[in-house]
Amino acid sequence: MRRTPSSGSGSSARSWSRFGASARSCNRGCRSCRGRAHDLADEAQNLHRQAETTARLVRSLDAQLITINADVDSTTVSLQRAEGEVQSRRGTLKRRVVDIYKRGPMYTTEALLSARTFGELVGRYKYLHELAVHDRSVVHRVEVLYREIEGQRALLLKLQEELQRNREEKLLEEQRLRSLEGCARATSRR
Repeated sequence: MRRTPSSGSGSSARSWSRFGASARSCNRGCRSCRGRAHDLADEAQNLHRQAETTARLVRSLDAQLITINADVDSTTVSLQRAEGEVQSRRGTLKRRVVDIYKRGPMYTTEALLSARTFGELVGRYKYLHELAVHDRSVVHRVEVLYREIEGQRALLLKLQEELQRNREEKLLEEQRLRSLEGCARATSRR
């Protein structure tokens, strides 16, 4: 079978046409690969930025946890101090009540009436007045301390809840960070 120039050029044209289509397809594939590579690079960079942000958030949560722990320690010390003072003041008040009970109901009257001179009467009155003022101030201080203790316990409870919440948040962020780092490694392997 002999080839004629016209039949050969038709076959060659089809080959070139197929080759051109194949080349165009390859070019589209290369552009697609470059686009995917660009997308992967962008994705890797985005994952890296997210990981950095999450790491900063974890460090911030660590700092908050340290601050909250310091607040808890400070509040605990203050609470213990206030409770100790309340115990001391209550002991003082109990001793005063016992002393008053032992002396009987007429002690104040007897103390005033047993004075031999007017100066002694004024001195005894002044002593009894100062004792009453002191007792009132101790009672007032105990009431203040009870309110302070109640407030500190509420604060301590709030701080402990906040501490627990921050620990949970930190754990979630650390898990997110590990996940982002794993995604970034997987992306960089592609």
